[in-house]
Amino acid sequence: MKGKINKGGLLSIERVGKLKDQICIFDSDPLTGSAHCGDWCPLFGEPTVVPSGFFPEKIFLLICDGSALEFTELRDERHDDKIDPWRLKVGDIVTRIGTDEQEILEINEGGDLILVKCIKAPHDGFCKVGDTESNVPWRYRLVRSR
Repeated sequence: MKGKINKGGLLSIERVGKLKDQICIFDSDPLTGSAHCGDWCPLFGEPTVVPSGFFPEKIFLLICDGSALEFTELRDERHDDKIDPWRLKVGDIVTRIGTDEQEILEINEGGDLILVKCIKAPHDGFCKVGDTESNVPWRYRLVRSR
């Protein structure tokens, strides 16, 4: 799937060869399309780029109720078309819920699974420092690159 986040932070997805603005399903009138999907919403994530050995890299965008959109191409005009700030790599520090920190130890060749190690335990205790876990990359967001 191809898409674009414009300079104003609004999401468009290519449908039948044309970019179409996406309307918020939770806060809009379907007839007037009053609210567009975009980074104005606290449920709109930042793109996460996952390298892939066999396939083109995957770009995930977390939206709404935890759903993830998977793109093969996503132009982010908020950053002059540079999506590198969200490219995950081994050694990066990521978070799953915001109070934890996990170090990426491995990314599989397909780019759809990462192995992380907890380096800062979250408040709810879903992991302890030193615990490792394999998970899908779109569940995490970048805290800092190493």
